[in-house]
Amino acid sequence: MAVLAAALALLVVVSPARAATPGLSGVWLNSSSNLAAYDVHMSPDGQTLTTTWQVVIGRVQEGLVGTFTGRLNQTGTAYTGSMNVKVGSIDIGGTMTIAISSQEKFGYPLLNLSYAQDNGVSGSLTLQMWLTSPAIGSPPAFQYYCPSPQACQGEAEVKIPGAAPGVPKTGIVGAVHFTIEPGDSRRIALSLDKAGRSLLSKRHSLRAQVLVLSLGKSVKYLPELSTLATVTFRAG
Repeated sequence: MAVLAAALALLVVVSPARAATPGLSGVWLNSSSNLAAYDVHMSPDGQTLTTTWQVVIGRVQEGLVGTFTGRLNQTGTAYTGSMNVKVGSIDIGGTMTIAISSQEKFGYPLLNLSYAQDNGVSGSLTLQMWLTSPAIGSPPAFQYYCPSPQACQGEAEVKIPGAAPGVPKTGIVGAVHFTIEPGDSRRIALSLDKAGRSLLSKRHSLRAQVLVLSLGKSVKYLPELSTLATVTFRAG
């Protein structure tokens, strides 16, 4: 049990956002181990930060799920709130503070966090931005970072969930392949394919999910497919 608690402690990672810095919602990585990806959402007013993560490492930690919700302090420098991790029937709560570092990488601050679990385990970790949520524009786009020593390859897909007239069986109405060199970042613009443009012409607006598929294994334990956001394409 002590070994499991220690393993859980190493995997409890969450990320923050800065009130004065918009666009920190996205996917973040543990800067020292790249063991998992952490899906971070900042409220529109910047006052609340929520994070979810899932880690699959061997049999003991299979299915580990973590959550965090925190509120911004008065100085706008950190979020503090409750955290929770679950592995099977094991459920551990605790508190966490996520501070915004003055250090930056790819133009985003590193996120330093400290946590104290109810079982007495505590520690600290640092996150760096990996993938931002798509910017709602024309066309929608997102920033992709490659923190790996190897090139990162992927495919961004625009997908309409569920069956509907004119929608392909796969639901995919646009895709773009990309390769990012180690340590570099790149803005990936999204566009519709022929089927997507036809639907947009008929509907005048088209809501779709943006998915990113990691084609390579350059970063360990990253989710192969992550849903970034729901965006709207508009005619004209």
